[in-house]
Amino acid sequence: MNTGNARKLIVEQMDWLAPDVYQICLQGVNGDVPSYLPSCLLGYLPGQYLSLHLDECNVGSYSIGSAAESGLLEIQIKTTANNHQLLHNLRSRSRSTVMVDMPHGCCRLPSSERPLLMLAGGTGVSQMRSIIYSSIARCESRSMWLYWGVDCAASLYLDHELKELSRQHPRFHYESVVDTAEPNWLGRVGCPHECALLDFETLTDFEIVFSGSKNMAKTLYRDFSTAGVDQSRMHCDWLDILRAQGSM
Repeated sequence: MNTGNARKLIVEQMDWLAPDVYQICLQGVNGDVPSYLPSCLLGYLPGQYLSLHLDECNVGSYSIGSAAESGLLEIQIKTTANNHQLLHNLRSRSRSTVMVDMPHGCCRLPSSERPLLMLAGGTGVSQMRSIIYSSIARCESRSMWLYWGVDCAASLYLDHELKELSRQHPRFHYESVVDTAEPNWLGRVGCPHECALLDFETLTDFEIVFSGSKNMAKTLYRDFSTAGVDQSRMHCDWLDILRAQGSM
């Protein structure tokens, strides 16, 4: 672990957000990071991620889902066949400490006041949630659009929260998009970025942030470039990795 970025945090709370998504809230430890304002002193920016360590082993990297101005640090973990033991270990550490290495990632809330388009697949919405709440906390005036894509409506575990945010803050607009529509589904169907391209005559004035799989990042980069979006306006952790590898 990079000890320069190592932080000891308390597992404050664990809750199910959905049958297959766990919300884990972490808080600062007195003597390492004061508990009264941990996020500020941890120094992360909205959109960044952390690496979680248990028993000296890196068990994965997760987007920080809470605003940088909040008093808790939240991550969301989707259950898979490979991480049941990890979640069991975390549950057994409730009110105990874990180590994290943070912050990581250059994909964050852009500093410009240009309108912001966010596209997320699955639990990639966690990164966008941090960006949205930080923008609201900072009283920004920019307009924001989030297109969240999932496999089916049952996977929209933050749907109510995001709809309520859009009602409370008119500059924030939210569109849910599913791969497969059930008979009673009244929302969008398809790929989130394709829906966005249909909704806007041009995206050249936008800052665009997206999260999801590597293949998703490549597809969005290709399609937005074709639509005339400047490469410097596209922000994604996968793009940064591919650029560093010389693959983009």
